[in-house]
Amino acid sequence: YAPVSGVVVASENNWKGSWNRKGGLHYESGGLGELSGNGIILFNPIDTSYYFMIHMKDVYVHSGDVVSRGRIIGTVGKTGNAISPYADKHLHLAHKKPGKACGIDGVLVAQNPYENLRETISVSLAQKNGRESENSY
Repeated sequence: YAPVSGVVVASENNWKGSWNRKGGLHYESGGLGELSGNGIILFNPIDTSYYFMIHMKDVYVHSGDVVSRGRIIGTVGKTGNAISPYADKHLHLAHKKPGKACGIDGVLVAQNPYENLRETISVSLAQKNGRESENSY
């Protein structure tokens, strides 16, 4: 689910690669990069922050799309360096906002996404419950 309403800055759903015991990760093409795999970068214009979500199986949005908080934007997966047989399906999520780090203004600084994610889950559950009650009549 989209953690906030925003603009999709980048998205890719075409990662190709494999894993073998002797050589490890073998990257062929696509995705947001060799290690990232399929993913999305979402910009929040309200606070000028970015959400970076990678290792996804499927990505349902495209660069330039405007998405609402709670919209389904993809599925959890094992792409990029998460293709290892030792890793479970998961979503790597980073939330960054321009700030000051190492004495430099404008550097993207890691943020705690907990509050936004908690609110998004509440909104999504409310929407789901609303659809279920509409269908029960």
